[in-house]
Amino acid sequence: MKWLIVLLCVAAFIALGLSARGERRLQVAIAIAIGFFPFFDITLNPISFENYRGDARGLEFCLVDFFSVAALVATSGRAGARSPLRGRFALYLAICALSAASALAPMFVGFATWKAARMMLLYTAAFRLVTRSGLGPQVLQGLVSGLILAGAIALKQRYLYGMMVATGPFSHQNGLAMAANMVTPTCYALMLAGHGGRLAKAGLAAGGIAVILTLSRGGLAMLVASLAFVYLASLAKQVNGRKLAFLGLSVLAAGAVLIKSFDTILERFLTAPKSSHEARELFERAAANMLADHPFGIGINHFSLTLDAHYADPLGIPEVDRDGIVHNIYWLTAAEMGYPGLIAFLLLFGGPLLISAKSMRRHRNLPTGDVQIGIVASLIVTFAQSKLEWALRITQVSFVFWVVAAVGTGLAVRRA
Repeated sequence: MKWLIVLLCVAAFIALGLSARGERRLQVAIAIAIGFFPFFDITLNPISFENYRGDARGLEFCLVDFFSVAALVATSGRAGARSPLRGRFALYLAICALSAASALAPMFVGFATWKAARMMLLYTAAFRLVTRSGLGPQVLQGLVSGLILAGAIALKQRYLYGMMVATGPFSHQNGLAMAANMVTPTCYALMLAGHGGRLAKAGLAAGGIAVILTLSRGGLAMLVASLAFVYLASLAKQVNGRKLAFLGLSVLAAGAVLIKSFDTILERFLTAPKSSHEARELFERAAANMLADHPFGIGINHFSLTLDAHYADPLGIPEVDRDGIVHNIYWLTAAEMGYPGLIAFLLLFGGPLLISAKSMRRHRNLPTGDVQIGIVASLIVTFAQSKLEWALRITQVSFVFWVVAAVGTGLAVRRA
């Protein structure tokens, strides 16, 4: 029955894409949906192992996957720039698949490779909407709208349901914080430049509130760092009264929020469990041992399985943590995919940052340059926080990342 639903959805969204070829309003709706739905876990799993601790637990289909199909159909046959990441995606996918050769359960490698292929599908769809249909602003509108709703859900969780730590539409607070920090800096950059209107203002407010309500120490630090980067980069472009006044307003707003939440935030920083830090260190030592024993990796989506089977006992990892995942995306990638996989990961995920950074300088006098300031800030803090998180393997977080990356690379290529 689930496979029948998948086939019907694919057929329906292909029909939507065909209809959108001659209907601009449908293309706009698809572009907004591509940005909006990565925030929300609307999925169907025809094959699923929900008790498995890895990042991919089955053969997953998300609602945004079907919108990606519609976008690809709607933009097919149109002239446009080719994605600068296509070769890097091919290399990454190939190494993902080949890592099954050393895996304990090759089927789990297949699940993770399928997820990586869907990342490529979403990125390509959003990239084409930006470059072939000129719908970059609409994709960005979808991202900001998703952030606003995520912030509203976090507020509801905190003040209506009494949840001390808000997760929004994500399974963990750190996922919400990282996703919010991927979009909030761009809202801030557009506001400083006098663009974006009410939506950018609402996005900035929602993003800041969402991060604060997560009580994520890394998320809070990255929010401050990203907004500081945006402000300084925007000021370097042009100094005007609006930007100077906005700094004062930002300080007042931040002060008001901190006064309201100071006790809770302080408690979070002071009462962080020592066991959590110790577990992170043990996981990283296990990852280093896996890489030393298997230079070509143990198989993507296999860290927890291999940890429990071979590495937990020698390191004295407690029983409760034996199905854990190393909270460092770089060690996780190196352990599971080896040195070739780590190189492919850095080339693929680092590509959008380099492309957007070049575009930020080249288009510094255009609105595109302001968008790129926000995107560069968001990518920098995402990579920095990834030393403490494996969230770039989580479906929602990685999908938000790749839509942001598509806007950045798409605008860079379109304006080149």
